[in-house]
Amino acid sequence: RGDYQVAAKLLNSLKDHPGPLGKMAVYYGAMSDRALGIEAMRTSDFSQAERHLRAAAHAIGRRANLTAYLASCYARNQKFDKCAAEMEKSAEANSGPLQWRKLAQAQWRAGMKDRAMMSLHQATRDFGDDHQIQLQLGLFYAAEERFDEAFKHIASAVQDDCDNATVHYYLGLVAAAQGDIAQALRCVQRSFDLEPDNLLVAAQLSIAARAAYQAGIQFDLRLPESSSEQESTP
Repeated sequence: RGDYQVAAKLLNSLKDHPGPLGKMAVYYGAMSDRALGIEAMRTSDFSQAERHLRAAAHAIGRRANLTAYLASCYARNQKFDKCAAEMEKSAEANSGPLQWRKLAQAQWRAGMKDRAMMSLHQATRDFGDDHQIQLQLGLFYAAEERFDEAFKHIASAVQDDCDNATVHYYLGLVAAAQGDIAQALRCVQRSFDLEPDNLLVAAQLSIAARAAYQAGIQFDLRLPESSSEQESTP
């Protein structure tokens, strides 16, 4: 009836109910909060709008989309086959690189590795050398220890998005798996240049530098300047 205030109250009272009833109550309770938020914006009651919209986002995430919400529920409960089915609906509806990548990840986790690869190759036909698709292809090939193919696809991701620290990092890991220490060091250094506060990358840079040193490879590390120590108060 459009009585979202009552709907939100009733549905939110069921959010802790086990099984599908509780999950669907959470979703439609959030959609009721979303409707209340939109109505509040129409009347310029922005603080109330923010309260309702934040509540909706807290309940189901950033997107008001049932298939995405169900997919996340299935993934959290390791029901990967159902997650893949929901992601397939989402990919077909939204048809963007990110949706196709998530679909492939869900299919891979569900044991449908061939279908996952087919999804990504379909995405390359639709979106070309998009870095998300190329990165995921590379990661799948790396998981199967097909490192030459993995390197080719992740290198393509670097070309598509050269300032993406993540793709440089994974390219370095694949280079390390291939035994190319110098290339690994260059890639991880570039990732660290882009994200100097990433502790995982910093640790990997140290590992790569140690390997290069032991192999007699000449290199210069680019590291952030150390902050000066504060003088102690007398």
